[in-house]
Amino acid sequence: MRLFFHLTNGLDFIPDEEGVDVPSLEWARREAQVAVQELRRDDDFDPTRWSGWRLEVTDPDGIVVMHIRLSHG
Repeated sequence: MRLFFHLTNGLDFIPDEEGVDVPSLEWARREAQVAVQELRRDDDFDPTRWSGWRLEVTDPDGIVVMHIRLSHG
């Protein structure tokens, strides 16, 4: 299945225009969680700047299948 990993805060939107073929939704969830954890550990990550942002995973029709907040707060 092909999924798209967008960043959004509800107003601004950074699209994933290519998407990724994944073997399962569970695989996509684990990979998305790892990506967000790595971003949070980055030296340049500012939780205040990313407050309200989330990684939104959609199917090709734009239906959100999961989301993960970038900041803990």
